[in-house]
Amino acid sequence: MDRSIAMLLIGLIFGFGMGFVVAAANGITLDGHDHSHDHGASETQSEHQH
Repeated sequence: MDRSIAMLLIGLIFGFGMGFVVAAANGITLDGHDHSHDHGASETQSEHQH
């Protein structure tokens, strides 16, 4: 039982961390608005030549 609780905690920590990284990479803030589109980052990105 002790091992399953430890594994649950590890999973929750890594799950939260991965979710936070994905949200940050997409420019989403904690209040839910798209931070990258609200402050002109999308214009800079669209001008960038790939």
